[in-house]
Amino acid sequence: MWNAQDVEREPDRFMFERKYLREIGLAAATSFAAFGCALGNSPEAEEPAVETYQTGGTNGNSVVVAYPAAPNAVASSTFSVTVNGEPVFVEEDRRISYANFAFAGEITVEVTLSENFNSYRLSPQAYNISSSTNGDKLTFTLDSPRHLVLHQINGWESDFVNEKRLFIFANAIPKAADELGASQLVSAQAKGIDSTGATDVTNAIATEIDALSASGGGVLVFEPGLYLVRHVFIKDDVTVYLEAGARLQASNAVPSEDGIIKFTDVDNARLMGPGSVDANGVYLRYNTSASGFSLIRADRSSNIVVEDVVLQDPSAFAVWFRDCEHVTMYNTKQIDYDNRDLASNGGNDGIDPDATRHMLVDSCFVYAGDDATAIKGISPTWPLIEDITFRNNVIFQSALGSGLGIGSQFDSTQFENITFENNDVLAARFAVDMGMRSSTSSPGDNPQFSGVFYKNNRFGMTRGSFVFGGNARRDAMYKDVYFKLNEFEGNNDNNPPKYETFDNAVMMDWDFDGVTVNGQLMDNINDFDTTGTGISGFTFANSAHTLVTVDTTATMVQEGNSADFVITRTGDTSGGLVVYFELRGTAVNGTDYSTIANNYEYLAPGQASATVSIDSIADGQTEGVEPVVLTLTNNHGAGGYLIGADYNAMITIDDRPSTIFETGKLVFSQPNASTWFTQNLQGTYTNPVVIMGTPSINGWNQSTMRVRNVTPTSFQYQLDEWDYHDGKHNTETVAYLVVEAGTHDIGGLRWEAWFIPGGGTTGWKTKTFERNDFNGQQTVLAQVMSTNEASAVTTRIRNVNGSSFQILIEEEEAGGSHAQETVGYVAISKGNGSVGGSDFVTNLTGNSVTHNYYTINFGQTLNNPLFFSEMSTYDGGDTTAMRHRNLTSTSVQVKCEEEASANSEVSHTTEVVRWLAIEQ
Repeated sequence: MWNAQDVEREPDRFMFERKYLREIGLAAATSFAAFGCALGNSPEAEEPAVETYQTGGTNGNSVVVAYPAAPNAVASSTFSVTVNGEPVFVEEDRRISYANFAFAGEITVEVTLSENFNSYRLSPQAYNISSSTNGDKLTFTLDSPRHLVLHQINGWESDFVNEKRLFIFANAIPKAADELGASQLVSAQAKGIDSTGATDVTNAIATEIDALSASGGGVLVFEPGLYLVRHVFIKDDVTVYLEAGARLQASNAVPSEDGIIKFTDVDNARLMGPGSVDANGVYLRYNTSASGFSLIRADRSSNIVVEDVVLQDPSAFAVWFRDCEHVTMYNTKQIDYDNRDLASNGGNDGIDPDATRHMLVDSCFVYAGDDATAIKGISPTWPLIEDITFRNNVIFQSALGSGLGIGSQFDSTQFENITFENNDVLAARFAVDMGMRSSTSSPGDNPQFSGVFYKNNRFGMTRGSFVFGGNARRDAMYKDVYFKLNEFEGNNDNNPPKYETFDNAVMMDWDFDGVTVNGQLMDNINDFDTTGTGISGFTFANSAHTLVTVDTTATMVQEGNSADFVITRTGDTSGGLVVYFELRGTAVNGTDYSTIANNYEYLAPGQASATVSIDSIADGQTEGVEPVVLTLTNNHGAGGYLIGADYNAMITIDDRPSTIFETGKLVFSQPNASTWFTQNLQGTYTNPVVIMGTPSINGWNQSTMRVRNVTPTSFQYQLDEWDYHDGKHNTETVAYLVVEAGTHDIGGLRWEAWFIPGGGTTGWKTKTFERNDFNGQQTVLAQVMSTNEASAVTTRIRNVNGSSFQILIEEEEAGGSHAQETVGYVAISKGNGSVGGSDFVTNLTGNSVTHNYYTINFGQTLNNPLFFSEMSTYDGGDTTAMRHRNLTSTSVQVKCEEEASANSEVSHTTEVVRWLAIEQ
């Protein structure tokens, strides 16, 4: 198991092993400490610290990375979430819960509510996600990254304050720290930085960041844990990377200055990773003299990137960039928990560019108490503020302020090229608020806005007196403002849209095209409350806009194969059109897939769609799953095209070994009942079914086999003596079989590997085969694959036919009912086959096998065979498991071994036994 000293001694090996885990889709969810449990061969007496799930959808064509919780995270009492049947953690704070995970392929998400679903809204509705409910369960599927809000549940949304909401952040698998191209990687854990939250580590972090910056830059990696800080100053050429489960949290001390993450007079600095930053805002606001504390505060800095992180609990402007330029925020999730009443949220803005230029906020989520977005000019350092774009974001403004706003403090004088495109504002007090006022008693000199574009944004219910409006003062001017294809759901009072002007502000040359309020086209100036003066040049139209969307021909492709992104336009196709896009993801352009030289695609006149081909390169390296995400982009301006709600799509290159099955032999002794052994697999699986073979009989204590902690690359096992024994056992030989879940044709025979729906219990369950070409003669093998209850159990099968079989799990006779367990099975048609040079044979006995040894002849010679068997009748009801002896190349002896917890009688009547023998 890795510790700080080990990492210090062998940093290269440490990072290599982290990279290996990441490449099979696990690193984002597995701590350094858990690595030893996942890959070691030593017996393990305890569960790994973190359970990681990598599960498959239909036929395994998906991957899920369930992020571990931060140490101080509180599990939701209202919602639970599974993805492809496996749980992901749902964190709760007050009335907000969120689930954060990564995936590739197509996944099924199931939300369980603390009561039955009667009504709900899954937003943004523009995504057209089909969902269904059944009692307390809601289910839907996804195949591209999305930020979703489950709200308006069962009437809980009363006055927009008391509602309980679930945010679902379904991300593409992010780049790991060692994929960022940095020359230096420093582990916070290896440097002895406390990750328990017991001490303030501000100074220790500053020491490492300063050293990295001074030596040319690099990445400081925070492993899962809680890191208590006052501030973190990120310096030139330094990236702070937060792994999933890592949380930087503001201490309870009154902050000396604003911002837990600080960028001050720096260039080329980044905050990245799927972890979280918590500003501890509720505590600081209500328990100290601190009036406000931001999550991120940047001043006079350039080339700043904030990507993937979760930002929580501010008590002021959550993200505040002042006098900065060339800033990118991508896939960040910002949550303001302090929404208990309207008055408490003043100043809790979401993202505020202040006197900042060349800033892009793309594919982010903002949940804010005050203005969700507000472009300001408090600082008069730069007279020109330009090129700011908010695109493809999901916004929920919960108390005060606006959804997509410009304002309201301004001392700078000129603002140009401001674009809001393809954003979903789910709720806001004001959908659009344009307020311009000075932040000082000496106002700026005639502030002006020109070139403001609102393009294909969708606004949910507003709570203010107007759908959009303003509070423009002191000779302000708004010129060349464009609203194109914006949809306003309307406000609570169904009032007409309203725009207010004061103090000689001027609104000149405004263009409304395809704008609707409550489904009604906004088509004349009379739709406005024109209080004030200075409105001129307002035009109204309803044009056939060109909307551009993207989809895929496949969500996952095996390395060496191809799939296409399909870019489609609607509307007039008579002219040519250039559509721009960005490619992101862990797959590298030109390395993992053939070089795509241009970031645009040309649609010729008459052409409605075009493809961007992802031709994956078979490079002979095992790199796991590597997503490519195409996100549509656009230029500033009113012409060209509009980005539609389907603005991104994901193709994942899958170069995990295309392993379908493997076998092996285990020879081991059991020192006690608490010892577990880890077996690493030869291949990497998506959703493996593990079957243990029939144990030999060197030790006399009656036993069965148990499996737990099955991952794509390993599983744990033990010889499970019945509970009335001591658990210590002599050396035995046991085979194992691992088969990828799904239906296969292997070696000329039909195979099926799957799980028992709902898991195994002590009552009989009927399982219908996925295949329809079995004839009732097939071998069926089953295995308990979990330890939800420690009591020893075995599987029993009966009524095998061509379409189904019945199964239960049995405790010892002196035991009782048993908790639900994960149970897998493998079914193989009767016959002989060969795969990879190994011959195998399956068959079944007559109803002849008892407690006495019975000889099974293979009917052919098998070199070093492995043996598996399962009773498939229930003629004898006493708890029984199979044992074998005298395994040779042509035969084996088997018997039904009863346990004797209730009495000493161990005779067993005749049973049918189905079996598999395969060359090692």
